[in-house]
Amino acid sequence: MKNNRKIFIGFVVLAIIAVLVIIIYHPNKVSIQNQESVSNNDAVATTGVTNTGQNNQESTSTASFSADDFYALSSADRDNFLFMANEKKDYQVVVNATNDGIKNHRDLVWDDIDFWNHRGRALYSLGDCANAGAAFYHILMRSPNDEMASGFITSILNDKTCVATTSTN
Repeated sequence: MKNNRKIFIGFVVLAIIAVLVIIIYHPNKVSIQNQESVSNNDAVATTGVTNTGQNNQESTSTASFSADDFYALSSADRDNFLFMANEKKDYQVVVNATNDGIKNHRDLVWDDIDFWNHRGRALYSLGDCANAGAAFYHILMRSPNDEMASGFITSILNDKTCVATTSTN
């Protein structure tokens, strides 16, 4: 059990370092924005990220790429972005980005266990237990022995708030 914790902590540290390297060395400043308003750019409104990299002005808003640019990133870079958004408790950003992925980039995300894990964590944190459970179930259909997904499903099934919200729907 201690070795699993050490491995998990090592993975978290590596992921944080990778994200920091991406943020520092990416030609556009990469950061997260929780944007819930609707704009003329559907991709921006869907994912919560915008393209400010073309502007020569520094902005306090946090974003640097469009939804298509986000899904042009490698799977590892998308994973790091979603991981950091969850860590910063920007759950709606994760949900928006994963909604766009499911809708417009299914071929890239359908079998990506990390993608579904980040989606499930964000949905669970927002109290959307039914969709969080569906995300973790999606993982278990692809990886039946996934302990994290099993653990979250157990939590969802035993969470009194989840039971109350899913039984009334």
